[in-house]
Amino acid sequence: MMREVQALKAQMELEKLINDLTQSSEPIQINGSVNNAILVSEQDWIAIQEALYYLSIPGVIESIENSGTQLIKDGEFHFGLN
Repeated sequence: MMREVQALKAQMELEKLINDLTQSSEPIQINGSVNNAILVSEQDWIAIQEALYYLSIPGVIESIENSGTQLIKDGEFHFGLN
């Protein structure tokens, strides 16, 4: 389950939350009074963007499936890795 933090507390502890993210790679849900947001590390954001880019290319998913490569192994995304 994703860690949740109220917006006011997140504002006061932002530096600590950023440090926690870089060590755990677990996103943090920040709950505001009206809307929520998800905080992820820069490294995880780059990985998400890369995965979305490659998965948006027509035929990539089928190519991966045909190669026998598992996309998800032990609950983690492994793009192009055995």
